[in-house]
Amino acid sequence: MEITNLNQILHFSPNGNNLLTIIHDGIKKNVISSLCKGNGKCGKCRIHISGELTLDSAAARKMNPPTNVEKQLLGDAIFKDIRLACQVIPGDVDLKITILDLSEYQDNIFKIQDSYSNYQLNFPFHPRLFVQNLSVPLSTLENAQDDFSRLLSANEELTTKPPPVINPEILSRIAHTLRGENGEVFTVIDRQDSKLIEINKQKPQLLGAVIDVGTTSIVATLIDLEKGIILGADSIINPQIEFGRDIMSRLTYALASPFKQQQLQNKVLSGISELLISLTSSSDSSPTNIYEVIVVGNSAMHHLFLNLPVTGLSRAPFVPVISKELSFFSTDIDKEKNLSKLPNAIITMPPLIGGFIGSDAVVDILYTGFNQKEGIHLLIDFGTNSEIILSKDSNLYAASVAAGGAFEGQHIACGMRGVAGAIEKFKIVNTDYQYQTIQLTKPKGICGTGIVDILAELLVNGQLDYRGRLFTESGELIKKIILVPAQKTSTNQAIYLTRKDVEAIQKAKAATLAAIRTLTTHLNIGIEEIDSVNIAGVFGSNLNINSVKTIGLLPNLPNECFIIQGNTAEKGGRTFLLSMDARKTANTIATSVERLELTRFPNFQSFFTEGLFFPKLENKS
Repeated sequence: MEITNLNQILHFSPNGNNLLTIIHDGIKKNVISSLCKGNGKCGKCRIHISGELTLDSAAARKMNPPTNVEKQLLGDAIFKDIRLACQVIPGDVDLKITILDLSEYQDNIFKIQDSYSNYQLNFPFHPRLFVQNLSVPLSTLENAQDDFSRLLSANEELTTKPPPVINPEILSRIAHTLRGENGEVFTVIDRQDSKLIEINKQKPQLLGAVIDVGTTSIVATLIDLEKGIILGADSIINPQIEFGRDIMSRLTYALASPFKQQQLQNKVLSGISELLISLTSSSDSSPTNIYEVIVVGNSAMHHLFLNLPVTGLSRAPFVPVISKELSFFSTDIDKEKNLSKLPNAIITMPPLIGGFIGSDAVVDILYTGFNQKEGIHLLIDFGTNSEIILSKDSNLYAASVAAGGAFEGQHIACGMRGVAGAIEKFKIVNTDYQYQTIQLTKPKGICGTGIVDILAELLVNGQLDYRGRLFTESGELIKKIILVPAQKTSTNQAIYLTRKDVEAIQKAKAATLAAIRTLTTHLNIGIEEIDSVNIAGVFGSNLNINSVKTIGLLPNLPNECFIIQGNTAEKGGRTFLLSMDARKTANTIATSVERLELTRFPNFQSFFTEGLFFPKLENKS
């Protein structure tokens, strides 16, 4: 099989597997987008059959004909030699195909740098790990102390504490390292646990990393621990998405068997390993120089990362196995050696709040200082699982809500993540559809911020009504609006918005708004009393506030009340990494937040139902 846009020839034997499985197994990487695990539901795994083999050729008859699923999802595109890879069962035939929707593993230029700007460390710079240059006295006949004791005597930091914990592997290298070089050595010291992490004759590059494990995406940053600066950042789709797009579907999968839960852990660990290997390579470094990795995420991502039992999270009252901060070497949890390229890394998991509100919410609060704010403030971290935090005179209340993946391009026919080619801004000017894509390339699809803009513009121009129905410019009811014609896109496929797409956003919007109203009602707070609405997350970093208010995604407050905070999970994780004082504060925050389980409040459902509607505007409809 020749895959034209990957410049790759793949040899396979027909065995009854579909093309999606054959290609991914052969290349050992998910190169075709497929959000539904190849179950024929998302329609993303489109391929174009070209060359000698077309659908009406004799060779093509060795394949199965288009299925009902393809007819429903592809329509007339089938007659243009387009199929879904998950539906094609090839026979003994040579294939020449083009993948129309390459997985974003291949194109993960994420708009993360913008969301990390304006970072300020509001705690003393005091990382857990530091490099110390020591001059160790040489052994003599007069002073024949053992090697380890001589090392300790040269280290003022450790002589004032109990003897440090030491890895036997490091212990075995001390003798060799202390010989020669006139006793000059470099050590990596763990302040928190009084550990000797490394000893070497050459000064090591001391690196740390922050991993934000979201339900949909994993974002990684590589940080110089001696200077506190970012060396690189990157992201991928969370590879666990293969086993379910939302939290509950992954928990259900994990509960089916220990083997399946292990699969989920392997997926996330291998994805993180790939990210960090790539980032260190780009920074002319090595993953062996990463000495601490801070991992933040919601409680489900936390438990699946650690391969902890998820029974308590699968049903009310949603109790995690452990909420306290955890720290261990990468080898302690990595049975399958997914992290083998990071042998020196300490993995640290900041504390959880409880329920599905995890360490990402803790570090959100840590970075924004919500635990010290006077007045009434909201913090909303948008995602597949969104966290809403309310601060009332420094008293903290939090809730989480399943918003679905619509804000990140999921459940949207032409939706995609915020990568090159995604429409991120949209405007209607005199009936002309104008748009801007990420990196200003030819449009490929629509990311979350673009979808919000599109809905707002259609509402204002009367092509969308408050119930979510779509109309032509002349007022005719329709099921789909073409936004970009096929000849202007990079895929030669039209980009459009459907009634189902609108429904997905309506549900995500309603869930978020209902959570806010439930919190404020419970605390007897009027919406007009809110002093600020802080928007977190990569999606939130690029939102048009006017569009947000137009579609009723957030309360209708003056624009100056809205503060774009950027990726506070990463910023807070970085703060946690760079300051021991910040770690203490984070642990205090985790125990001081009052968690509200929204399903306990009868008005949550009525707020959700009300939130499904868009605001009524003076428009053509």
